[in-house]
Amino acid sequence: MDRLKRKGISLIVLIITIIVVIILAAVVILTISKNNPIKSAKEAKFKEDVRNFQSDLAFTISKQYTETQGNRDFKITIWSIPTTFEEIKKYIPNYSQKYDKKLGIEDDEIVYFESEVTDDEKKWLEDLGIKPWGANIEEASEDIFIWDGSQIIGYNEKPLKEYLSKNNNILKIPEKCIGIQRHAFNRCYSLVNVVIPNSVKEIREYAFFCCYNLENIIISECMTYIASATFDGCINLKNIKLPNSITSIKEGAFDACHSLKEITIPNSVTNMGDYAFRSCTSLTSVTLPDSVGYVPIHAFAYCTSLTNVVIGNGVTGIGNEAFSGCTSLTNITIPNSVRKIKPNVFYKCVNLNNIDFNGTKSEWEAITKEAYWNANSNINTITCEDGIITL
Repeated sequence: MDRLKRKGISLIVLIITIIVVIILAAVVILTISKNNPIKSAKEAKFKEDVRNFQSDLAFTISKQYTETQGNRDFKITIWSIPTTFEEIKKYIPNYSQKYDKKLGIEDDEIVYFESEVTDDEKKWLEDLGIKPWGANIEEASEDIFIWDGSQIIGYNEKPLKEYLSKNNNILKIPEKCIGIQRHAFNRCYSLVNVVIPNSVKEIREYAFFCCYNLENIIISECMTYIASATFDGCINLKNIKLPNSITSIKEGAFDACHSLKEITIPNSVTNMGDYAFRSCTSLTSVTLPDSVGYVPIHAFAYCTSLTNVVIGNGVTGIGNEAFSGCTSLTNITIPNSVRKIKPNVFYKCVNLNNIDFNGTKSEWEAITKEAYWNANSNINTITCEDGIITL
């Protein structure tokens, strides 16, 4: 009996010991996680780098005051969203490549882009008093616009011009707005820079049609599509970042945006409309993500500066004249996921010398017979994995 009692007591002691060990282990793990030496070192290095960037920027501003003999009447604001490494290095000579697209400059101050930094980096930046891009821009008053409930359907030209003249030509749509309706800013020549808050869920067709002087725009991260002809004819549009919430780019959304040099199509996009980027004559590089299933008719037609095209492995078809008139295109690789190619895809691509396929010769002979590859171009052979197709 005593022996059984002792065994029972020993078992209880063992269980208590195990519980105590587990509690102590949890305390140790929590302590280590809170005082992670690796994370602490990363934080210290990050903050040191950003402080150095601030000092560099201050020196650049001081130099500009000297050069203008104290008459400097402007503030540095870089409008590329997010700002690229090359752009910010002009003002911060010691800027590091690893911070590419994380930081920018607004009104002589370093700012950060929320979609590009980690949660830890955001906290460290806020510890240094650094704000997100756009925080210092004055929101436009509601009486500048014509409203239908919470939707903007138009604008009052005189108060809009007065507001822009006092706000460095930056229009920041008020948070009240949840949508911008058709033709709301159609041919509004006063617009140069536009910031659209996350309260905006949709921008309808032709909303910024032929806004000839529009150069930069920040899109709400809550939008799911770019409507038909939204920015059609915005010939001076240089910078726009499509958020990862976008799933569809409709017909002619960026048609004739002659100054647009690059565009990143997010992996969330599954559908593109015809003429989406037609006649974007400054566009040099395009990457179509795996999520895009079909390259539509005239999608990049007459993008005469286009030299680099990457087609994702999810693309199964390419529409009529999708790349016609891309006179700077010399080479293109098409993945073996593509099973349908419409006629005249490369019509008038006069400098296109080679098409590389990741499929086999037998696969592609059947497909290429359906397409008129050689119209007004120099191409006469197609390279496959196991041979060459002569046209």
